[in-house]
Amino acid sequence: MIKLSSKENNEIKRLACLLTSKKEREKTGLFVVEGLRIAQEAVQSGLVVETAFFTETMLEKHPGEYHEIANAAQTSYLLEERLAARIGDTKTPPGVFCICRKPQPDLSVFDGSGKYIMLSSLQDPGNVGTVIRTACTLGLSGVILSSDCPDVYSPKVLRSTMGGVFTIPLWITDDLPAAMQRLRGGGCLVAAAALTEDAQPISAQNMKGVGCVAIGNEGNGLTREIIDACDRCIILPMAVPGQSLNAGVAASIFMWELTKKN
Repeated sequence: MIKLSSKENNEIKRLACLLTSKKEREKTGLFVVEGLRIAQEAVQSGLVVETAFFTETMLEKHPGEYHEIANAAQTSYLLEERLAARIGDTKTPPGVFCICRKPQPDLSVFDGSGKYIMLSSLQDPGNVGTVIRTACTLGLSGVILSSDCPDVYSPKVLRSTMGGVFTIPLWITDDLPAAMQRLRGGGCLVAAAALTEDAQPISAQNMKGVGCVAIGNEGNGLTREIIDACDRCIILPMAVPGQSLNAGVAASIFMWELTKKN
């Protein structure tokens, strides 16, 4: 296995670029996972691993996991510890990086027959990751995101999803109202999580028929256009007036309501 020790190496440059540039990830259809656990998740989910980079510490401490990942990768390199520390997006050098090909989105599941969460213009990568992880854990059918949400293949979102991004269908779109229409075609109603004059508190009655809940921007909520495109508005009553919930937490509660009968 070839050892890489210079940051000027073309493979190192490509790795660093994919870690930091959304534009490069979109152009190439590639992204990077860093860290042992998520690298294993990527391999076990069947993603194409084009290139894997390992530190010597990783090889010594986790020989079995190394062979699992290396066997799945098309090409493998040994990476100097100091380079791993400089390239990585975490405080502790991860020991392994994998350049993977993005999975093809399976839009067939967004036929309105399942349960979904919709994210509109979120800003915090941690919130997006939390929602994807929770949606995967609770068994939702898919997650719909507006294209201006944080890149789901960025390092921060990937870490937050804990591998959920590899297993739950994602639909990233510029047209959320059109996505709602598609869901309605399968009999799915879409509720807006929005405080409007006609908003109803979350309850079994008010959630009846709802198969998708739209969650808006952390600071501004949902736009009027998105609210008007939804079938109804639902709110989470607060025990303390004037208080609100983090977008990721609010989405998690709505997802629980969507799926708790299961």
